[in-house]
Amino acid sequence: MGCSWYEPGYWLGWHWAGQIFWIIFVLGLGILIYKMLKNDRGKFQQSQSKYSAAIIQENCPHCGAPTEKTYIRCPECHFKLKTNCPGCGRIVKTSWDICPYCETDLKGGKEPTSTS
Repeated sequence: MGCSWYEPGYWLGWHWAGQIFWIIFVLGLGILIYKMLKNDRGKFQQSQSKYSAAIIQENCPHCGAPTEKTYIRCPECHFKLKTNCPGCGRIVKTSWDICPYCETDLKGGKEPTSTS
């Protein structure tokens, strides 16, 4: 009486080495899935911390409250953090002396004189 692959005894009551193989296989698959889920969760937490660090720019120079990069005024003391350049109209920080886009003097509001 032989044991062939299409008989139920081959899969259910097969040799003890086959049963050990399937137990190790299922455990290994479970460990692999666990590690993948754990790794994805760690990446998600790292991306969250990078995102929150990118939003917080610095503290307000007037009152020291935390501000975001997109704030134009401080929400605490209403200090103006950014303004529009009179030369090109782009948003620039109020602490800058010249516009990095068009080289307009932001403190005097005049265009720089060309020396050429």
